[in-house]
Amino acid sequence: CPDPVERGRRLGQAAYIGADAGGELVNASQLLDDARRAGRGDSLYATAAAVHLLLNSDGDVRTAHRLLVGAIESGDHGYDAEDQSLIDAMLTLLLLCYFSGEPRMWEPFFTALDRLTPEAPELLAVAAGTFGDPARTGHAAVSRLDALVGGMSDEIDPTQIVWIGVASIYLDRLPDCREVDWRVVRLGRDGAAPARRHLGALLHLCFADIHTGRWDEAIELADEGLRLCREHGFRFFMWYFQYVQALLAAARGDADTSRVLTDRMLSFAAPRGARAAEFLAHHAAGLNDLACGDSESAYETLSLLSPAGTIAPYVPHALWGCLDLVEAALRTNRSA
Repeated sequence: CPDPVERGRRLGQAAYIGADAGGELVNASQLLDDARRAGRGDSLYATAAAVHLLLNSDGDVRTAHRLLVGAIESGDHGYDAEDQSLIDAMLTLLLLCYFSGEPRMWEPFFTALDRLTPEAPELLAVAAGTFGDPARTGHAAVSRLDALVGGMSDEIDPTQIVWIGVASIYLDRLPDCREVDWRVVRLGRDGAAPARRHLGALLHLCFADIHTGRWDEAIELADEGLRLCREHGFRFFMWYFQYVQALLAAARGDADTSRVLTDRMLSFAAPRGARAAEFLAHHAAGLNDLACGDSESAYETLSLLSPAGTIAPYVPHALWGCLDLVEAALRTNRSA
């Protein structure tokens, strides 16, 4: 491209695509360097690409969040809802807010969401309601989510499938996405779907399998997910699959394996500000304590996920751990 500004924009977009979906982190890093030399290293796509590279190195969620919020707030997009770079950046910011586990981190996301004109795209708006604080905002988005899930077909692209899956996790709609998630997995195995989308579909199948009794399949898919994370450099996302393994090890009475996995998750998450990973680890560890008959430890551990008597705001995983906390409370004579 002869125009250096346009060339820089395209390089930033290519870096984002590689880092976000393609699993080409080394190439994405080179493209991002090229974009910076072309004078477009501060574009939304370039910043989003930098965020993905940061997460999968030794960077932390708080730094990534600050970088992306700054890029969105200083951008020249005018909050145009048809600006795809802005919408992609908003979707990335939604994930960063979730990873942080901090209610205050969501404030700039919702400020930007409210400023989108003429209105936020349907998938972004629905995901904001079902994935942020679903205990309080999920009910209002149920019918819209069901329309998205019901409208999926063989023609829908893997990126949209995975994002509908993200919106479905805590409203118990993942089993309804099973067929299309399997299509993405098969495409990924054949090299016809981006590695990150392959990972997303694997994870959603794992989550659905946990709740529908397909535990052997969940373990197999979690193993595949961890292998892909190692092959493509997606270190940050390994804790998702470790959680699946830890939870099912606890449920099957393999306490030592479950404990090793949750310790691994916590040691990775703490220095990176990834409290979402800590919450999942607390859930698996609490279930492991219950399985071992240590109800007092289970109560204390599960209370770290969400205090007894409430569903912690912007901790959607509290919806998955609350009944285990109830069991631990009853076993320790905390009936109130």
